[in-house]
Amino acid sequence: MKPDLQGKTLGIIEEALCGYSAHWFEWIRSVKLINEAAGVRVLIAGNREMDPAAARVLDAEAVLGHNSWDESVHRQPALVRHAGVLSHNLKVYRSCEAVLKRWGPVDCLQMPVVKIHHLAGALALTHRYGGRLFKRLVMQVNMPPGIHIRGQNDPVFGRNSSLIRMVIRGFRRYVDQGLVCLGSDSDQTAKDYELLTGVPFIEFPTPRVITATESSPEVRSKDAPVVFTCLGPSRHEKGSDLFLEAMQAYLQNSDRVPAKFVLQWTTDFTDTNGNLISPDPWLSEHADVTLVRRSLSSEEYDAALLGSDCIVMPYRWNSYFCRISGQAVEAATAGLPVIYTEDTWLERAMRRCGAGLSFRDGDVSDLVAKLAEMAARISDFQKQARDRIPLARQINSPEGFLKCLWGPQVAINRQ
Repeated sequence: MKPDLQGKTLGIIEEALCGYSAHWFEWIRSVKLINEAAGVRVLIAGNREMDPAAARVLDAEAVLGHNSWDESVHRQPALVRHAGVLSHNLKVYRSCEAVLKRWGPVDCLQMPVVKIHHLAGALALTHRYGGRLFKRLVMQVNMPPGIHIRGQNDPVFGRNSSLIRMVIRGFRRYVDQGLVCLGSDSDQTAKDYELLTGVPFIEFPTPRVITATESSPEVRSKDAPVVFTCLGPSRHEKGSDLFLEAMQAYLQNSDRVPAKFVLQWTTDFTDTNGNLISPDPWLSEHADVTLVRRSLSSEEYDAALLGSDCIVMPYRWNSYFCRISGQAVEAATAGLPVIYTEDTWLERAMRRCGAGLSFRDGDVSDLVAKLAEMAARISDFQKQARDRIPLARQINSPEGFLKCLWGPQVAINRQ
């Protein structure tokens, strides 16, 4: 059974869509492909600075002149940042208004990743144009509203949470009417926002398009080195530095199972003490290490993912306790085992529909031990992962995503 959406129009507006970097490009590409396969016309507006090649792939307009996700915004003084929230919401309102008037009415308007910089502008847009320029507004609020502390069930909400609470409560009647859908890509984050605001949030599955190669994954040669891969922008919160240390320790062990490592290292970064983190020259020149120092196209990313034996995700607990990773979903739907941080969304997701091993948060020695265990038992873990492919694809099916996106407008085609 597939949702019957023939002839509908979906508009996607995302200021952070600048190119192939980060998760926005692949995520929006999947949403576009899934909807077009269901007969939906998809219109996309991204950042004015968007890579022309990426814009062509998505057939997207490069029109938005603001980006609250830019790193330079976070380096501004606190007073400037706080004042910028109000002005940014005004920019969101005006830019969305202009794009929608140029497009004409759409059946569904999606703002994929929003935060306090967007919510008030979106609320004003709904007050004025809801039901006229768009029949449904879908927003995903993926940044957690509070801080989780180990051993406590509920998050701790800070002073900024009161503003978020007030604005989100302004959407309540529109949510009750079905005009607005608020959601998150994490079950825990959705629960946290409901606890904070009392407004219903739903958990969105991760949109995932299965490639032809994934439909019949190859079985690795028994004598081949185990390929460990860590993809995505190099950042402290993603534990890129932990993987650097773990790789070096593993490769210096003479008793190791033969292995190769692929790490995407797009930029150096600083740790919490201000120290610059950069790959050691010894690692950079090692024959068993490949450092990918640029963003990848969709085809290159898929090739790197599917050329792996195991995906490594050493994300730090304080950033990823309730945040999801699309790459973890991609690994599960492709039948690849994962090494992940314990007591995070990653562990809950892998226990639900994937396979792999957890390691203690920030513990390099434990990560090295799990790399060794995975390498020694790679055939067992790959079999477990392949056996769970049907469940992973069912949970993250295109049909499930479309039903969340389109809500009451979806009719079920039983033919």
